[in-house]
Amino acid sequence: MKVLMLTLQNDPPNLDTNAERKDQYKAYGKGFRSVIKDCLQKDPAKRPTAGELLKYSFFKKAKDKAFLVHSLIDNLGGVVGPTISNVNPKKVASGKLKKDKDGNWEFEYDDPDSDEDPAPTLKATEGLEKMTLTGPPQQPQSGGTMNLVLRVRNQQRELNDIKFDYTPGADTFQGIANELVTAELIDGADRVIVAANLQKLIELSQQHSDKKSLTFALNSKLHYNEIADERTLTGFAQLSLVE
Repeated sequence: MKVLMLTLQNDPPNLDTNAERKDQYKAYGKGFRSVIKDCLQKDPAKRPTAGELLKYSFFKKAKDKAFLVHSLIDNLGGVVGPTISNVNPKKVASGKLKKDKDGNWEFEYDDPDSDEDPAPTLKATEGLEKMTLTGPPQQPQSGGTMNLVLRVRNQQRELNDIKFDYTPGADTFQGIANELVTAELIDGADRVIVAANLQKLIELSQQHSDKKSLTFALNSKLHYNEIADERTLTGFAQLSLVE
């Protein structure tokens, strides 16, 4: 009876209700928190239906069946199969990290059937664990939005080009790095180093520096058969401004 009374009297639980320390679940984004909040409404009539839930940004970012097949079945033999260094480079998948009308960050992959080059200004690179932001020199206007691309190999060693914008005064370096981690686009161990180099690159641009690209080591662990190599960006990353 006590539990029933508390359920009726108290507010519904949220992601932080049973957290053991402050900011324990800080990395979870607004989209996921919105799902929990709406699904735990006390009044069943106010809870979203399954159809309505599919319109939430959290579920829109979910991977499809092909991703599960590739991750759970196709790569199963890789544990005892050939070393990663022998795997042929895969086609770059491009996408956009952007804010929706509610201010929430979303990542959308470009149409894989498109004949257009997803990042024609990017220089093709080879290697394993790496992140790349490349492009032609560009001098953004003071206070204007800056366009960047992040090239990163995911856990399946597929190359992804993550395009995103940075607007001084509206975005923060740490905030963008957090969203990249939340969307599982970069390793959590690389959050600080990515934010720091993003800040450094933006500051160089604002100082009208000719340096438009930065190469730096990652903090995430290499696979057991990988050797850090700056030339192939194995264990390294490169940031650049693009048009």
